[in-house]
Amino acid sequence: MSQGAVDFSKISQQLNLDPAALARQVNAQPVFENGKMTGVRLAGGPDAALVAKLGLQPTDVVTSINSVPLDSPARIQQVVNTVQNASQVTVTVMRDGKPVTLSVNVK
Repeated sequence: MSQGAVDFSKISQQLNLDPAALARQVNAQPVFENGKMTGVRLAGGPDAALVAKLGLQPTDVVTSINSVPLDSPARIQQVVNTVQNASQVTVTVMRDGKPVTLSVNVK
């Protein structure tokens, strides 16, 4: 697995989670710049270590998934619907002012 790759299937087995359960445990907070939504910051809710296990840092802002920008709530829903059956997703985050791409195996 390349650098920046996260195997969610192993994490989900270790944590006994499925993607739907993960979505219920992670809080997504919209991030705005100059009045425009630029992405979401994920917080682990009751299990903060969960976000770290996905390869994300607390200050990361997820800006796109599979090259689709997360620039509105409707777009986020569109992305969620399209990746439900995916085996791998590409997540781009802004980390320390620079874009970082992560590959996440979800099955």
